[in-house]
Amino acid sequence: MYMSKNVSIATNGYDVKECEKQLDNFQRENQKMIIELADLKAIYNLESKSNNLIAVESSNIKYITSGSGVVAMER
Repeated sequence: MYMSKNVSIATNGYDVKECEKQLDNFQRENQKMIIELADLKAIYNLESKSNNLIAVESSNIKYITSGSGVVAMER
């Protein structure tokens, strides 16, 4: 009876360790998914906001040169 109980306790301890490992793996996977979801939301927000922007083409651009390169200026 004593040996049977010890074996049972050892088996239960092993099962608990396996469950803890699984829980740890699930928590890591959950964190990865949360990060991926945040990335996808950010991309979606950028795309939806960019569709609302109105780009206007300027036809009155004058280029001037300076010592460091070319600069565009609108008047």
